[in-house]
Amino acid sequence: SLNATDNQEITNVNHLANLEKLDASGACGISDTGIIHCIDLKLLNVSYNKKITTVNHLTKLEILNARGECGINDAGIVYCINLKSLDAFCNQKITNVNNLIKLEMLGASEFCRINDAGIIQCVNLKSLDASNNQEITNINHLVNLEILNADGYFCGINDNGITQCINLKSLNASNNSKIKTVNYLVKL
Repeated sequence: SLNATDNQEITNVNHLANLEKLDASGACGISDTGIIHCIDLKLLNVSYNKKITTVNHLTKLEILNARGECGINDAGIVYCINLKSLDAFCNQKITNVNNLIKLEMLGASEFCRINDAGIIQCVNLKSLDASNNQEITNINHLVNLEILNADGYFCGINDNGITQCINLKSLNASNNSKIKTVNYLVKL
């Protein structure tokens, strides 16, 4: 495990052949070439790191934090089919995660650009954070969803968008005046 957050002096970790967890967030000096041989990574945080643009070679990656103005976009995660968790909070470059067939947790909050079409095939999601995301309005196809954060004034989810989410065990609808009825959510 290595935390190199905001450390501009660390630029290359390819020699760490067994590295499984890496925090290369913020103003970290690590770029794409600095992790090209880190194929055993399972957890990677590249939030706010503009130098890392693709993680497609990390076939064992299960958890990716790509928050804010980082370099990761749709093309940079297209082959990450083993991802189970993706946090794209405020990431304007990620719009479609349908290829991530094993995805169980998705953070798509705070003005990120993931919309309804970008999650239509994510039927394995168990947890979704769509707080203040205007683009996500209908999640009725997410029949396995257990945890939903649909809070915030700008959240696009309303009553009609969750009527089929009968497996929800936890719903955060604070400051969301569009969600008014929860009678059909019997597992809450």
